[in-house]
Amino acid sequence: GEELSTNFDQDAREEGIRDIPTLRLGTDYDINKKHSVGVMANLMLFRADNDFRTDTYLRNGNAQQDSLTSATNLINGSFYNTTFNAHYSGKLDTLGTILTADLDYVALHDKREAEFINYTKAVSDPGLGRLDLLTSENRPMFNIYSAKLDFTKPLNKNTKFELGAKASHVTSDSDLKF
Repeated sequence: GEELSTNFDQDAREEGIRDIPTLRLGTDYDINKKHSVGVMANLMLFRADNDFRTDTYLRNGNAQQDSLTSATNLINGSFYNTTFNAHYSGKLDTLGTILTADLDYVALHDKREAEFINYTKAVSDPGLGRLDLLTSENRPMFNIYSAKLDFTKPLNKNTKFELGAKASHVTSDSDLKF
């Protein structure tokens, strides 16, 4: 039989605005020569509005089968990430015994919405064609809490005793709608 080839031709344009302010602050404070405490905070917000449009032609030489898909993809929303840390370091003796502790909190929150609007038709059809509308709303949220404690004690020149503990707790809530 006769072999048909298909030609794929696409025109696309994307326009978007993205805003990503970030702030990081931290400090350490020496209580005395043996003990210090500190804090660190990192805040990041990502906001975006995105508009991506395409016209896609599929042609195989038969005008009745040639098709056009016009697509508009709209995605907008925000995402933020915050991290906080408090830490302690103590030199407990002159032999090198050390105790450290960390407390951490992380929040990840996402609020994005999307619309995918597709019109598909035969190229010869003067109308808009078949409409496919897909939407989604994505709102996951995570909160992470953790703490750790480390103890180190030198036993001799080549050996040391180390002990540590770590605990964490995660809460999540996702609301994904299509």
